[in-house]
Amino acid sequence: MNTIIYKEKIISEIIKEMLGFLDDEGEENAGFGKDDVRECKEILFDYINSLADIEEPCDDEILAEVESAVVSLGELNENTGGALIEAVDKEIILEIIADKA
Repeated sequence: MNTIIYKEKIISEIIKEMLGFLDDEGEENAGFGKDDVRECKEILFDYINSLADIEEPCDDEILAEVESAVVSLGELNENTGGALIEAVDKEIILEIIADKA
């Protein structure tokens, strides 16, 4: 899978779902806002771009990028009281991380 396919998967399977839920529930009921969704997208895109930029991948570099993305996503989700990233989203994110790493 190439970088474009990963980004399309993030948008179609994670971001659209989050925005749809947000539209249905409203920010007060959803527990998160559009800025949180945007930040989630940026974290995931940065992760994909960072891995693509590594010229000669080694385990340490890859693990550092994985750790950075996972910690950032965890902090973001914690800031929303766990409302932003649902179980289905976590599965897709883990699939992307495992497949891309």
